[in-house]
Order: sequence, then C-alpha cells, then structure tokens
Amino acid sequence: MKFLISLLMFAGVMMAKPIIAVSIPMQKEFVEKIAKGEYEVIALVKPGVNPHDFEPKFSDVKSVN
Repeated sequence: MKFLISLLMFAGVMMAKPIIAVSIPMQKEFVEKIAKGEYEVIALVKPGVNPHDFEPKFSDVKSVN
C-alpha cells in the first residue's frame, strides 16, 4: 500500500509543470507566449497593485519555492 501511494506521488511530481515566477502581470503575458504552455507562469504582483508598494506574503514565497 505504501508503495502504491509513493508511486502515485512520484507520478504527480513528474507530471507537474515547472514554474516560472515573474514580477508583474505584463511580464507574465510575455513569458506565457514564449513558454507556449510548457511552464506554469505566475506573477507575484497582482493586477491593480502598485509594484513599488508590493510586499510579498508567505504564500507568495511558498508558491515560488
């Protein structure tokens, strides 16, 4: 049973897309066009937020790691 669970977890990790983290949404759109679905692209600063005032939350750091 433990072997089956380990195998399923390993398969999930192998099928997951690598993540590219960018600063602002404009960069996200640009990188998504280049990556063509091969990578998951996330923008740390959400639309409508001033990038100069951005303070990353723990969840933002966790999503990048």
